[in-house]
Amino acid sequence: MPQHFSKTMAIAGVAAVGALLLAVLSFFAVTRPLWNDELMAMMNYPLGGLRALFEPLPFYQQAAPPLFNLVCSLLSGLDPVWGRTILLAAITLGVVCEVVRTYRSAAAAAATLLALAIVPSFVPMASELKYYGLEILGMTAAATWLLRKDRDAPVLARDVIFLTCVVLLGISTMVFAPLALAVHIILRWRSSLRLHWREVALLACFLACLAAYYLAVRHATSLQIGTYGQAYDQRGARSAVLLARLMHGNTGRFLDPLLVAAVLATLSDWRGSRSMRLIVYSAIVGLAFSALAFLGLYPASAWRHVVWIDGLFVVYIANAAHLLAARTAFASSGLARAGAAAVACCALLALVSPVRTLTLRHPFTFTDNDKAILDLLDRPERQVGLWIHSQPAIEYYKRLEPALERFEFFGGVNAASAPLPADMAYPNSLSASYAETSSRIERTRNQPGAWGRLTFYSDRRDYSAPAASFVAGAPRQTPFLIFLSFVDLESDDPGMIARVGGLMRALQENGCTSSAVSNGLKYSILLAECGSAK
Repeated sequence: MPQHFSKTMAIAGVAAVGALLLAVLSFFAVTRPLWNDELMAMMNYPLGGLRALFEPLPFYQQAAPPLFNLVCSLLSGLDPVWGRTILLAAITLGVVCEVVRTYRSAAAAAATLLALAIVPSFVPMASELKYYGLEILGMTAAATWLLRKDRDAPVLARDVIFLTCVVLLGISTMVFAPLALAVHIILRWRSSLRLHWREVALLACFLACLAAYYLAVRHATSLQIGTYGQAYDQRGARSAVLLARLMHGNTGRFLDPLLVAAVLATLSDWRGSRSMRLIVYSAIVGLAFSALAFLGLYPASAWRHVVWIDGLFVVYIANAAHLLAARTAFASSGLARAGAAAVACCALLALVSPVRTLTLRHPFTFTDNDKAILDLLDRPERQVGLWIHSQPAIEYYKRLEPALERFEFFGGVNAASAPLPADMAYPNSLSASYAETSSRIERTRNQPGAWGRLTFYSDRRDYSAPAASFVAGAPRQTPFLIFLSFVDLESDDPGMIARVGGLMRALQENGCTSSAVSNGLKYSILLAECGSAK
């Protein structure tokens, strides 16, 4: 069989497997239930007016970049399945197009399709109704721009416009987009090429836009960061190490060998202009984010905060595939064939991750709110209590399920966003008087900012006060339901134990009985009854 024909068949096979896996995974991703972070975010859309795009979101202390606020406002009228489908399709197409523009190689395009399917966090994050998927696209765009740009070429207006658009895709984009431009300028300087005055003017415009965007994002995220201080108040070596662990958490152990092979293939082409720039850029990005984490300026606390690293993974895999295809096309050495076989084995191992995902009972599902709502609708009409964290699910699904209106709900709080008082914010919350602070919180449950003030209880891991208020508002001498979303009754997590235990103790201390009538993935529905009020 001719070598060219064999290579063509191999590329076509990789593309077919990648496209098929991507399609199947995407189906499960877009049809999964919304979880609490998405529910709280989507309760804010559509926003009214241009100014609202740059403000903290009006409900649940949420925040998002201006462009994503616009995107979600446009998608909010659609069924979540269609909104997710549009978002995932746009991000996937954008990533593939950026790689194809850079390499103009069938091998790189096929490898990109496969990479998007086997990187475990890409499909769920790119389909989630949050901005993290757009940051994956932003990283891909920034890296491939640097690889496409001739190292001796001047900075042009279209470059500045393109990178400004990359910045607008998210928040982390404010770091890796200008870093791509900085690497290009540094490499030009090493070639003894000075900046022209026009380039200096363009760079000044870019930095001005970057500064303005930073101020806008800082304002938009001020309420969220101030409210969830325990998640964002991190710095020092521990924060930098956590950042590295979270980045690796986006890969999974089955993808690691393929990424190592892709990095080694890129290193073997160190003299190549693209590979050298990719390696230098990766190193600078890693050092920059580590420094920011150390200083407390980039306090990533969950792997989704660094999911943009997927864009860099994809570029490395595409770069390796491009190099491998070019070498095997013109060389028949044993080393080239051995390298191709090793990469193929690593790619096959990486397929274990998406295949295992498809064998799960609930692929990509974090909290099965769809099933929780259906279970609630199957219950006879009763009063329903909303324990902490359950309110967003009911409020959002009321838009989709009018039948929920037949229930009378209690236990909710005012979800309007408002600044958190200093003594309730972390770390002051740890030393504040629990009795005095909780009394203020419970008295103001119907005032703006009440949802944010509930974080005081999670900081202290003491839910006795809200549990007492919940039971005091429950009906007497008649059965009622308690709806629990984003909760696991069997969890050994200290925070979850405190949240569930606080409610159960309050029920017992007030002579109330309760039993689970429905359980599922991170949700429960309890049937309870309390005697006469004390």
